[in-house]
Amino acid sequence: GSRQVKDTWKSADGDVYFPRWTRPDGTCAGAVWSVSGRGRLPQLPEFKSTLRLTDWLGRELKGLPAVLPDTPIYFQAP
Repeated sequence: GSRQVKDTWKSADGDVYFPRWTRPDGTCAGAVWSVSGRGRLPQLPEFKSTLRLTDWLGRELKGLPAVLPDTPIYFQAP
């Protein structure tokens, strides 16, 4: 199974959550969302430009929004 990355997974104010994990194939993956639906994007891994993004329904996204929704955006890196 996947293994959680031992790192900070929420913003200091508790509004933005961004857990990450490593999949069995070694791919880095995670999710990001804002409890309020108004949170700002945290610092994500340096390969942000190559991330594959999907919404909580599995629909592919072209990029990360400036203001995060209250539903998860999932990401995976190559």
